[in-house]
Amino acid sequence: MRVGTRAESIEDTSGAKLAASTKGLQRFTESRIGLSVHWGLYCAARPEERGRSTSRADLHWRSTAPTSARSTRCVFSAEEWADLVLEAGLEFVMITSKHHDGFCLWDTPTTDWNVTADDLQDGHPVRVAPALRDRGIPLHFYYSLLDWTRPAYRSDWPAYVTYYQAQVRELCTRSEGIGGIPL
Repeated sequence: MRVGTRAESIEDTSGAKLAASTKGLQRFTESRIGLSVHWGLYCAARPEERGRSTSRADLHWRSTAPTSARSTRCVFSAEEWADLVLEAGLEFVMITSKHHDGFCLWDTPTTDWNVTADDLQDGHPVRVAPALRDRGIPLHFYYSLLDWTRPAYRSDWPAYVTYYQAQVRELCTRSEGIGGIPL
């Protein structure tokens, strides 16, 4: 059922029950040790730009974020990461796909505030999913519903719901072998 003024794009999730499969829930609760990778554009920002709050000034963070932080290129190899995770005996990985700053760690058509092929030499961190899957290690995506840089988050909730639903749907359908998305 579709609702709201943007009937063609907002999915009514008001009656949805969040549920994990019995097998998936059992696998997660039986996991002894995993790795949480809290990584994003804010990691490359100057110290005073880390740890943002939800004040009005933060709405302007996107426009004032250092361009050098976004354009900092790094060598990233999904295969090497997956090998290290396997070697360490970790049983799952959870990586930030989008944090409160709204910056997406995958190349998404929903916003230009995202990592692109130009930002990283060997791809982006979300691309680690197939390498982990090939080694039997589930990947979970941390996705923050907060978004300090998207005006609709504070002023047009139906538009924001359309936006975040599109992104979560994209993560679920474009990333093979994901273990889950804790929202």
